[in-house]
Amino acid sequence: MAAFASVLLLALATLSAHAATLVVTSLADTGAGSLREAIAAASANDEIVFAPGLEGTITLASSLAITRSVSIFGNAGIVIDGANAVRPIAITDGTAQVTLDRLVIQHGLADDGGAIFSVGTLVLNEVTLRDNHATSRGGALFVSLGRFTIVDSTIADNEAVGEGGGIVDLSTSPSFISRSQITGNMSNGPGGGIRHVSTQPLTIVGSTISGNQTALTTSTIGGGIASQGGTLSISYSSIVANQSWFGGGVIVQNLATSGTLELSNSLVAGNTATSDGGGVFVFGVLANISNSTIANNVAAAGGGGGVSMQNSSAGTAIALLSNATVAQNRATTNGGGIGVISGALTLRNSLLAGNVATTNSDLNGAFTSQGVNLVQTRGTSTGYGGNDFANGTNPLLGNLTFNGGPTNTIALQPGSPAINALNAAGCTGIPIDQRGFARPNSGCDVGAYEVGGAPLPDALFNSGFE
Repeated sequence: MAAFASVLLLALATLSAHAATLVVTSLADTGAGSLREAIAAASANDEIVFAPGLEGTITLASSLAITRSVSIFGNAGIVIDGANAVRPIAITDGTAQVTLDRLVIQHGLADDGGAIFSVGTLVLNEVTLRDNHATSRGGALFVSLGRFTIVDSTIADNEAVGEGGGIVDLSTSPSFISRSQITGNMSNGPGGGIRHVSTQPLTIVGSTISGNQTALTTSTIGGGIASQGGTLSISYSSIVANQSWFGGGVIVQNLATSGTLELSNSLVAGNTATSDGGGVFVFGVLANISNSTIANNVAAAGGGGGVSMQNSSAGTAIALLSNATVAQNRATTNGGGIGVISGALTLRNSLLAGNVATTNSDLNGAFTSQGVNLVQTRGTSTGYGGNDFANGTNPLLGNLTFNGGPTNTIALQPGSPAINALNAAGCTGIPIDQRGFARPNSGCDVGAYEVGGAPLPDALFNSGFE
């Protein structure tokens, strides 16, 4: 990720090179000194800034069309308002590199992309997109081509009649979300918060996806994120309190194009699915889940309270959980922790405990053991190896709370048999826990949390999103 930071800084520097600066002096929609006039007058790579001390709302009568590379730097308190009638910003040139900085964009209305529609390269820095509405897709943001980068921004309380209450991602190059909040968005189709339908990677770091939902009256998917095709990479992030019919927190699916979920050093908690997969639904794709906690999720009328797996018509569900903690989830039918409807599950140095279901509370189905796993209640699940903990072992877990690091975790209590359970071979390749705290080279702990782990320099900032 460090390389990305350098690329972003270089791109911003390139945009600024030899650029003129145009100053907005008026909050009027049109006329001398207006933002609209500055956009129309700007040449490629120019910068638009607001006069010092200028703040307030620009109410638009029509969309601001951006057809060339430009950077717009707002002030605190600058709001661009679509008056619930127009889309505020449209980037219509595929070669345009557009940076928006320190702006609030609200009350937009459009078919695709209530606040912003983009076919170019879009960077949002310290931008808030709120209370926008799409009659089709992308309540706040619709990326049709190109790519996007969202940093230190908030996408909140937007709505789409179709898919992607917050964002629809159809980008044609890798895109990034860093240190941002995607919260309170709603859709009637897939992806209450984010709909990722790109064959390109979407990387989310140090962010919170919370309180998003899809309509619960139909078989919708992905309350927080619905990803189809390409790689969805999530690290040092929290996916919490989202709702959907399937995959309350995240669903990654293969219907025609294969995809991958890479979930690391993250929390998936308090999400609800009306049917299966309260936290995560792995549907015909590969999922690598490491150093992460999946807790307090609910499959209200189905199975897989924490994680549900199922083959799709186009692919096999394959999940590897390494140094993961799956605890205190609930399912109405079976697999309160993990429910394997079909597919291949592998567990390595992972901990499943305190989950609730009518049958097979912690794990429903077969798995392959690659290490020292603690499954408190085995039920009829199969696949255990000689170095896995015995059925009925109590890991002595605490509650989900803040224990340092960027996300909440579940600490092991004094006397837990999971403490120091791994030898040097078992500790290989896991130098940190979920919080980014150092693990010892031998005698490390099972699950996502390392007792006595030492804080390292901030892993999030070291990932290259400084």
